[in-house]
Amino acid sequence: MMVAGLIAGCATDARNLPPDYSSIDAKKRLSVEDFDTAAIGLTCSQIDEELKILESDYAFQAQDIEGKRHQNQVAGYLGAIFILPALLATDNSAETKVKIENINRAKDQLYRLRAFKKCPSNSGI
Repeated sequence: MMVAGLIAGCATDARNLPPDYSSIDAKKRLSVEDFDTAAIGLTCSQIDEELKILESDYAFQAQDIEGKRHQNQVAGYLGAIFILPALLATDNSAETKVKIENINRAKDQLYRLRAFKKCPSNSGI
C-alpha cells in the first residue's frame, strides 16, 4: 500500500486542455485582448523561434525527470522492505514538474498567438 502511494506520488496528472478557440462551436474566439502587448508585437518567425527554445527547455526538463526514474524505482522496491529509507530516497522532481507546466502554458499561448496571427504552418515545431 505504501509503495503504491510512493509510486503515485511521482506521477503527474494529465494537463488540463487549453480553452477551445477554434472549433466550429467554440464559445469564444481569440482577440487582441487575449495577449499582452509584447506578445502581439512578435512576428511569426519570432513566435516559431520562441517555440523552439521552449521545446529545447522542455526536453532538458523531461530528461532530468527521466534520469531520476531509476533511483525512484529502486526506492519504491526498497519501500516494500524498509519504509523510511524509501521515503528519504525518492525525488519527485516537484520543481522540474512546475517548470514543465510553465513551459507548456507558454507554448499554448504561443500556439494561440500563431493561430490568431494566421502564421503559416511550420512542421519543424
